[in-house]
Amino acid sequence: MRGKRWVLVLGLLIACAPELTDRERMVERQMVEDRLNMWVRVINNAQMDSLWVLYHGGDDLRVMWPVGRQTRGFEETQQAWREFYESIDYMNFVLQGKAVEVLGRTAALTSFRHSTDIVRSGRRQPVRAGYGVVIWKKDDESGEWKIHLSQISYDAPDS
Repeated sequence: MRGKRWVLVLGLLIACAPELTDRERMVERQMVEDRLNMWVRVINNAQMDSLWVLYHGGDDLRVMWPVGRQTRGFEETQQAWREFYESIDYMNFVLQGKAVEVLGRTAALTSFRHSTDIVRSGRRQPVRAGYGVVIWKKDDESGEWKIHLSQISYDAPDS
């Protein structure tokens, strides 16, 4: 039921938003792509202060992590990032085949393939690959695109 609510909320955001001109859509698309690139740079460099400004504050934020964990709300997501960075030495998260779609004035969707290389306790972990989806929402106060929901997954290993 929860998943269906997200679809309903996203549909309402799109339906209630006035139509964008082609130029407005192109400008917004570039802004979302820039924010996505910033997010990748920030998570690779473990710049947590810069990371926090990319997420929507409040309880509506949802993050589905590749290990199956889900965090709800800004504070829980911050704590999960802190725990993650405390458990690793290094991470390289690389995007491939990213797609950016502006759905309306206040909602955008990015999807991509990724590969993730992590060093933990001095040992390189196997490189993992998978897919990611990020829903961006335009912040009313700052006018910046911020992460409202993200889901990053790893491919299942071959049997």
